[in-house]
Amino acid sequence: MHVLYPFAHVFPESGGFLQGMAHPVMGVDHLLAILAVGILSLWQQPRVSRVLPVTFVLAMAAGAAAGFLGWLSEPLELLIAGSVLLLGMLLAVPRLQRRGLLFTVTAAAAWVHGHAHGLEGPEAGRAAYAAGFLAGTSLLLAAGILVGLICTELRQGRRIQQVLGAGATLAGLVFLFA
Repeated sequence: MHVLYPFAHVFPESGGFLQGMAHPVMGVDHLLAILAVGILSLWQQPRVSRVLPVTFVLAMAAGAAAGFLGWLSEPLELLIAGSVLLLGMLLAVPRLQRRGLLFTVTAAAAWVHGHAHGLEGPEAGRAAYAAGFLAGTSLLLAAGILVGLICTELRQGRRIQQVLGAGATLAGLVFLFA
């Protein structure tokens, strides 16, 4: 079991859609990374805003495929923690939100998180499991976009985004040293 998300395997006997759906929702590290991408996407130019979440889902699917094939990534825990840290920093510091950096960090983070899903996924019911964690991820991205929309309606929306980013950055640091 992954150290950073002890509750991600709440449906161990199902080995399918529900286990996949629970994985990103119950894992704090996954939750923070995915919500950060959703919030980040809202503050970008329209084309970037639409493509960033899709990039995350596609890169996550590619990472999961590598995990299903058994490709190992020894520092996976560190990479996951680092992805939360970097996404938090991007959210906290608007000057860092350059298109190339956003897409690079988003795709790398998604691949690493997807890889973890794939490595820890069940042998049986992989298609249902993958559909579950991709659906869960998509819902979390939508939730992040909703949080971003709420922030934009508030007078201090950008400041709230920065505070949320600082919180994710701090969480990433905690994960790195946990």
